[in-house]
Amino acid sequence: MRKLELVKAIDRVLGALHESNAIDFLEMQTHFLERERPKPERMDPHGPFGGEFLQVFQRYSVAASSFGPIEKELCEIFQLDVLSEPEFWTALMFSGPGEGRGFLDRARKGSSGLQKLRALIGPETDYSESMAGAKAIHGLESVSLVVLEDRGQGSKPTRLIKVLEGISALYEAHTRVLSLPADTLIVTTCDSGSDKAFDFLGLAKAIQALKETILSLWDRIFFFRERKLSATLSLIGQSLPILAEISALEEKKALGREEAEILRRKVVDGAVALGEAGAVIPEVTARRPEAFRALAAPEAKLLAPPDLPQSEESIGNVTKRKPRRKKGNA
Repeated sequence: MRKLELVKAIDRVLGALHESNAIDFLEMQTHFLERERPKPERMDPHGPFGGEFLQVFQRYSVAASSFGPIEKELCEIFQLDVLSEPEFWTALMFSGPGEGRGFLDRARKGSSGLQKLRALIGPETDYSESMAGAKAIHGLESVSLVVLEDRGQGSKPTRLIKVLEGISALYEAHTRVLSLPADTLIVTTCDSGSDKAFDFLGLAKAIQALKETILSLWDRIFFFRERKLSATLSLIGQSLPILAEISALEEKKALGREEAEILRRKVVDGAVALGEAGAVIPEVTARRPEAFRALAAPEAKLLAPPDLPQSEESIGNVTKRKPRRKKGNA
């Protein structure tokens, strides 16, 4: 699980609590029970107060319907999972003062715990402040590049270098085509978990165009379903739509011949680098999760080798030796 995935999951759970007004309703219900001490038969489920239970439950259920595994696990850890159960709301409807206070304290503690966790792991810097001038003129947008890895698998530095060089080359080409400042892409976060990820912030128009190019790249790779040899990737890179835009600008004399050729080379080199490294954006894997994960596997030379068997290894002053072979064994 990556940090960004956890942050987004926390925000979804907190958003569901806010949209449904569940905590405030529990507090209102608790105060009502402690003040009025109604008998169970006085709590009419179809009355004006009883009807609120159904409304809050429905609002929370709708908001929680999109919860994934991470959100569900957070709810379980912070004891908020009962809010998705009709039985909980039925029990609350006919609960006594002490029970109501227990429900409220439990929900408050869970919500507070989520907020503290969010504050602890959330971003510490507003990177948009460092690009305030660019934001005021062009607007900013982020993009994530995910380096897919299997469990227990690592990447060589060469792979990560390809990722950074690839997106830099593509971004620079897009800013030139769009007549935008080139030196405006920054790395905001580096994250790891089941996969590694890099989050970038850049000019909105350039980032949007960059995402479309990366989607086009992987659509083509998936269509051909060929082994990602450099020669194949180079041919795929030469078919990307941005190259037609560069040629059009060259014909209009908005780009010189030499500059146009340099930009074309940047696009192809950037596409090849991302393809070889197996770097995708989340929008790519969302289309065909399993298929793209298998297809995006990088070249073997970019992966860290498995642990080497230890026959004799010195660690500090301790030496591990390979067990002696018994006599008579082949």
